[in-house]
Amino acid sequence: MKKVIITLVALVAGTGFVFGQVPPNATFESWVNSQTYEEPTSWSSLNVFSTVAPGFPITCEKSTDAHAGQYAAKLTTLAGDPDFSGFPQLGQVFPQDTFPGFMLLGNLGLGTLGVPYSQRPTSANFWYKYTSVGGDSAGVLISLTRWDNNTNQQVTVGKALSSINTTEPNYTLGNMTINYFDNGDPDTLSIIAFSSYRALAILGNQIPTQEPAPGSTLFIDDFSILTTAVDENSANKFDFKMYPNPVRDEVSILCTGHQFVNSPVVVELYDMTGRRVQSINVSQMMSRADVSGLVSGMYIYAVKTGNSLLRTGKFTVAK
Repeated sequence: MKKVIITLVALVAGTGFVFGQVPPNATFESWVNSQTYEEPTSWSSLNVFSTVAPGFPITCEKSTDAHAGQYAAKLTTLAGDPDFSGFPQLGQVFPQDTFPGFMLLGNLGLGTLGVPYSQRPTSANFWYKYTSVGGDSAGVLISLTRWDNNTNQQVTVGKALSSINTTEPNYTLGNMTINYFDNGDPDTLSIIAFSSYRALAILGNQIPTQEPAPGSTLFIDDFSILTTAVDENSANKFDFKMYPNPVRDEVSILCTGHQFVNSPVVVELYDMTGRRVQSINVSQMMSRADVSGLVSGMYIYAVKTGNSLLRTGKFTVAK
């Protein structure tokens, strides 16, 4: 367990368009049941500590209140009185009696933080809604790192921190610009979401003056990583619909607010591993496309014109 805590401290202390590498389970549609709690596949949370410290609250849950698809992740700050007698070092990490909802890409129990990643994206999007109690704040932290063989340590290549400071009762698009500090290419992508800023103290960062408030709740869904910035001016004039959803063999596409004569629209389809499986050229307001070659499952679509990203979303193929 000490190894896990040391690794967490090290992470934060160090800490046009392509969906080149989609984070695994970025739509939170897949969950793993550990008998006492559930976690999104490829992600982990503080729930793991409930198995070694009785009374530790379950702060990460599967929710059907999703932005799209069936599920989203629900992170809730909760009061608790866990028994740390079996692992007293945990009591040093969690000195207070209120525990933030917390979720990270990787396996916290094994000390594996992040997933392999080799690109230098410019930004990241996610959908969220938030209930702030007592002025509490939530956030999302992204970190891109690489191993330096000369210094034998992980180097921060780039990172971004998005603060959520007010209650948002409806799903809202969050956008993060990634700032770079190193010229090398990363080898690891880490994403952390939390319902109270106190979570940064758990990671070894300076303890925030703001106390976590029980009941602060963050719903989060549909992460996407972009390698060129979104053209907001174009996106604001554009509307896109692709239906039916789920689809079997043929999909209808409706594009409005776009001058096709000046720039064609391309709809890129990606599977959940980030592999592009089909490109659809759209040259008029209403069109149809054959998707019968796609196997059943969930896909991400990205609508672009030139180097501008206009829309992203997801749809399901059901044979």
